[in-house]
Amino acid sequence: MLNLNLSNRFDVLLQTFCENLAKRPATVFTAEQVIVPSAAIKRKLMLAIADTAGVCAGVEFSFLAQWLWRQIGKFVEVPETSPFSSSVLSWRILRLLEEPGFAAPYPRIAGYLSRCDEIMRFDLACRIASLFEQYVLSRPEWLAAWSKGETVEIVRKGHPKQAVAGEDQAWQAALWRKIAEETGTLEEEPAERFLKMLETGGEEMAARLPERVHLFLEPSVAPYHVGILNRLGRWMDIELYVVNPCREYWFEIVDSRRLAWLSKRQKDLYHETGNRLLASWGKESRASLESLLARLEPVGRENDGFISCAERARPETLLSRLQDAILDLTELEAGSLSHLGRDGSLEIHLAHSRTREIEILHDQLLRRFASGDPPGPGDILVVSPDLDEIAPMIEAVFSHNRSAPQIPYVITGRKDSRINPVSRALLDLLALASSRFTAAGVIDVLMLPEIGATFGFGGDLDKIRGWLGDAGICWAIDGAHKREFGLPEEDGHSFHDGLHRLFLAYALPDGRRVPFADRLPAGHAAGTQAAGLGQLWRFVEAVRQLKRDLSHPKTAAGWWQTWHGILDAFVTVTPETLEADREVRMRIAGLRDAMTQAGEAFETGFIIARHALERALEGAGQGSVPAGVVTFAPMDSLRNLPFGHVYVIGLDDGVYPAEVRQQEFDLIRLAPRKGDCLPHETDKNVFLDLVLSAGKSLYLSCTGRNIRDNSPKPPSILIAELLEVLEPALAEKTDGEARLAAREKLLVEHPLQPFSPDYFNGRADERMVSFRSDLCDALNLKKEKINIKEELEYDTSEDGLDNDIGDELAAGTPFFRAPLAFPDASWRDVLLDDLIRFFCHPNRYLMRSRLGLDFPRKEKELASDEPFTVDRTARRRLADRLLPLYLDGMAPEDIARSAAAGNEFPAGAMGAQQRQSELMELSAFAQALSADLKTGFVAPVSRTLEFDLGGEIWRLSGSLSDVRKTGLIRYRYDEGAPRDYLAAWIEHLFLNACAPEGVALSSVWHFRDGKTVLEPYGRARAVLRDLMDIYRTGLNRPLHFFPRSAWEFVQSGGHAGKANGIWRPADGSRRGESADAFNWLAMRGVREPLDADFAALANRVFGPLLAHMKGGVRETGE
Repeated sequence: MLNLNLSNRFDVLLQTFCENLAKRPATVFTAEQVIVPSAAIKRKLMLAIADTAGVCAGVEFSFLAQWLWRQIGKFVEVPETSPFSSSVLSWRILRLLEEPGFAAPYPRIAGYLSRCDEIMRFDLACRIASLFEQYVLSRPEWLAAWSKGETVEIVRKGHPKQAVAGEDQAWQAALWRKIAEETGTLEEEPAERFLKMLETGGEEMAARLPERVHLFLEPSVAPYHVGILNRLGRWMDIELYVVNPCREYWFEIVDSRRLAWLSKRQKDLYHETGNRLLASWGKESRASLESLLARLEPVGRENDGFISCAERARPETLLSRLQDAILDLTELEAGSLSHLGRDGSLEIHLAHSRTREIEILHDQLLRRFASGDPPGPGDILVVSPDLDEIAPMIEAVFSHNRSAPQIPYVITGRKDSRINPVSRALLDLLALASSRFTAAGVIDVLMLPEIGATFGFGGDLDKIRGWLGDAGICWAIDGAHKREFGLPEEDGHSFHDGLHRLFLAYALPDGRRVPFADRLPAGHAAGTQAAGLGQLWRFVEAVRQLKRDLSHPKTAAGWWQTWHGILDAFVTVTPETLEADREVRMRIAGLRDAMTQAGEAFETGFIIARHALERALEGAGQGSVPAGVVTFAPMDSLRNLPFGHVYVIGLDDGVYPAEVRQQEFDLIRLAPRKGDCLPHETDKNVFLDLVLSAGKSLYLSCTGRNIRDNSPKPPSILIAELLEVLEPALAEKTDGEARLAAREKLLVEHPLQPFSPDYFNGRADERMVSFRSDLCDALNLKKEKINIKEELEYDTSEDGLDNDIGDELAAGTPFFRAPLAFPDASWRDVLLDDLIRFFCHPNRYLMRSRLGLDFPRKEKELASDEPFTVDRTARRRLADRLLPLYLDGMAPEDIARSAAAGNEFPAGAMGAQQRQSELMELSAFAQALSADLKTGFVAPVSRTLEFDLGGEIWRLSGSLSDVRKTGLIRYRYDEGAPRDYLAAWIEHLFLNACAPEGVALSSVWHFRDGKTVLEPYGRARAVLRDLMDIYRTGLNRPLHFFPRSAWEFVQSGGHAGKANGIWRPADGSRRGESADAFNWLAMRGVREPLDADFAALANRVFGPLLAHMKGGVRETGE
């Protein structure tokens, strides 16, 4: 007997279900059969049963298709899984498509197969399998006719698509007949055989069925399943629980556009709109309910549990009136809601980006909690159509925002491959094995705890990262791996080459500068650190062997063995990941069983096997379940469950409802019927269910403004249709101004930035709130509008930030409101090296030494491509390695071999030519330098000089250990830079102030772009005293001294424009000194750092130097 329970509220159906269970409790020997459409409904029912009965026991939950297949299996011998499931059927279809001669008689499919590769062919098989699964559920009569060799009339004669339909039907029918032959369903499919056995077997056969079953139906239930249930109702009790959004007869309503089309053709006699939103959004439910009621024989009991918001004594709100209008199939009349105002029950928020949507959502949730009627966290549902993509943004906003109150939340319903650590480790490893095998990719995989622990790596891989960089490892396992990408079989910059260099450094004495076996040692793996090197080698070798194994085609059993072997060899399972490992192995077993349907001897390559594994591990997961906290879920996973407050984000045009491209060979689209599952209509129906499941408030948001130019962006058609209905109902009049005012009751347009004063000044829309205390404090410090950069990123190459930061915070609150207190007496003893460090970067020295302030250094990224050009760093590294060899008098041919053994230059002929050119320049530099280095060293010059600075005695101590009779010789194989001149100048002054006997008080600087000589300087002590005075001042306040800008200023004769071009380059081609993190902070709030103080300091520091210099000085490259 079929019993039908209808209601517009799931909680009413839930109460009816519990009452039905209590009336006829199951015996201890039989479990109560309950069929659910989702894991969320199952969880809700379990909790409801436990609440009413004290415990949920003796209840067996199933999904409809699986439950029906199990009942069929009690009468007919069938496999454990339906052979017509798309995940199973796709493998059989793949094999049939690859059979010689199958596609030849059918030009449309043959033409496609001739052009596609193996992954395209597998994708086609999956699409055909999904289509055939739809045919089984919605067009079984087609399949029955095809099995008999008959042709079905898909479209009428003369239809534009008649020829295409005929061609597609021909190859699909032939393919189906082969499938039916192999599955033994050519004569009669299992469900029909099962039902006939029931009808002919009488009560004895029926005794195998459960006594009764409780079935919660979803709108997208297939007519095929409804037909089976209808016939099963003769032999068992079936309690149907169905959500019906409308208590009136609404099966003839159509949306306004459809009605207008029918009216033009005088076919609108039996149609009406009733409620425009229900007509537009509820097409799937309408077709499903109509089909259900039409197919069911007279039911034994029909229970209508419809109840309106008014009947539940809920206060009148915009949301409740909208829900009741849908329930009663009425329209909201113009002006009927004008008295409601902004009641907070339905709001639409517009943002500039998805990240801003989530930031706004966080504040709006806090606003809801701070209201007079705060909800519990478990009463809030947040859904999004792209949950997997925005999950990292949600975690960033909800977990890492320390300046606002924390909200307990959970993200549920994500794809298993995103959240299962074993699945992620397996897929990432396979991706690495089939990739270019870059150094960064290896580090990323080793950072996964499940893989890193297997090879003995902890979470800190900085040492390994440094070794890879030192050894010049960029990508590829070896030269043979490079050949797979169409490149020469050359080991340079591969792991094979780099690991040899690292092992050489461990085996050979430190400081070796000549090659061994045509390779130079790299890295410093000494002592116990060598264990890490061995672990790295073991991992690379394991992946090398894995690549070799993956290159061979395998059967289903072979791939099953391979996947298990990878898990055993690479993945460490802990008690915390034991369940995740079990889930992955279970899915691998399911994939093996599905692949076996193509034949136990059927072999596939790695590309298809990996693609299939990814699909199997992605799966649908365990589904979403409410968690007692703010629950983030996909759009449809918690469908129909009641929540007090429903938040729907991401309702952008084209995103939801999703634009789904139908298969061009889909015959259903050529002959659609009422009740067909259409993704576009399913999305609309899901949104309707969300609107009706919201108890107190409904929050909608979308990206309503372009982030670049602030131009309007269209929202989802769902929001547009909602506004079309609500605007006239909220408007007091019918004119445009009244409708605009009504629109403002619904819409909240947010600023681009979260630190907009509109959130804090109380003058904007009261619905715009922010709970960011840090932004509020920053705005309170400065009443005028300023831009705040929340995170300061430090660039290790230039100690810099973006060039525009100086402009952004030029008007900000000064970091130094007043000078620091003068340091105590211990600071008056200054080392020569400290004085040099100070003048190379005064503000950095001040903050590090006096404030203990530093900026986190950004890790240098590992190179993923071998060098193709010579950069400045490569030249410097080569010079550091080879210049001592030149100076030691090594033969040129040996130096050339040593140069070739390094990894600074590109491989091949181009690299060899560039290296030869560089060796010529380096040789000339060494020859010029050697002439000055012929003079031997004298005893180190160590002194302490005292200076009276404002009545205080300051001492400068230093030691020059490399003084020669001819004075100081300094060299660097690079262009001379201001910091080089500063360091050499201060040392030259110290040498002249000490004036050691028997030593020429001269200094010579050798740079790649020239040579500069300083003769003895009589005012050395006076200039040093002035520099010490500047140092003393720079210890208690920031100085307007920036070496590169100051050098350009003094060298150009006081040209402020040129200095400003170094401080803040206009073209953005290089980083200015204003972008340096320490300068940025020290100069915050200073309108013009290059002021009179800057000019005075530049002349005090560099003026005496330039006046004394001899020789050519070229413009610096820094």
